[in-house]
Amino acid sequence: MKKITLCLIGMILIGVSIVYAEVPADLLVKAEHEDAKAQLEVAKMYREGINTPIDHMQATKWFVKAKVNFEKQAMSGNAEAQFTLSQMYERGYGTPPDESKRIYWLEKAAENGYPAAQSDIAFKYSIEIIDDYYDFCLGRGNHFGKGQVLGDDSRSTALKKLYWFESQLFKKAVYWNERAAETGNVPAQYWLGQTYADVGSEGKPIDYNKARYWWEQAAANGDLLAPLDLGIMYFYGEGSPVDYEKAEYWLKKVEARKNELGNSDKKNLEKMLSKIRQVKK
Repeated sequence: MKKITLCLIGMILIGVSIVYAEVPADLLVKAEHEDAKAQLEVAKMYREGINTPIDHMQATKWFVKAKVNFEKQAMSGNAEAQFTLSQMYERGYGTPPDESKRIYWLEKAAENGYPAAQSDIAFKYSIEIIDDYYDFCLGRGNHFGKGQVLGDDSRSTALKKLYWFESQLFKKAVYWNERAAETGNVPAQYWLGQTYADVGSEGKPIDYNKARYWWEQAAANGDLLAPLDLGIMYFYGEGSPVDYEKAEYWLKKVEARKNELGNSDKKNLEKMLSKIRQVKK
């Protein structure tokens, strides 16, 4: 310990100091030649002190330059620039945070087929409909004066069907989750399976075929709960005759990862597998 202390004192006495690396010269050249990605990268380096001392003035300078150039690209229809611009409005890079502009550019990027934007917008609407549905049931918020009241399960199911049919927000959630699911987004695939197995889409009847399809896609992509739900469908005969063989196929996939399940799901899994094995004896 004394040796370390003496070493540090010696370094101070002879004037040894910590030397920061600099922003890479080639990156800086690109930034100075109006490369928006390079400008954003340089700004982040100054903001976070990556390879250079933190310099908020330099960070702001490059964030503003990047924003101007990303806006030009976004206005011309560049989906990646639109998505990046939405993130800049979210994080306040080169501009005060602005939620309305974030969503505007996020939707533009999603409409132009940018997968990350489609995933983000799908998740946003999937979350928003939770509160919106309860506002609908209670006749408040955007649904003020409709006089809906939460009741028992059958009443709630009826309200859900009515909500699915009337809610523009729910229709947006379905639309964007389908777009995201088509590009392989697993949470969107699972969400669609739940939606179609619950009360259908946009007031339409339950569609077990679509639920099964999207859960199969999610299961193939490694989702934990999708094979459990598929097993439940075949075990109880939801949308098809009871089929213990298919139920066991899907439930065994979950059994290998059962320690990742919550207690309730784990007990339900064990109960179904036990029943299937008894029947097969």
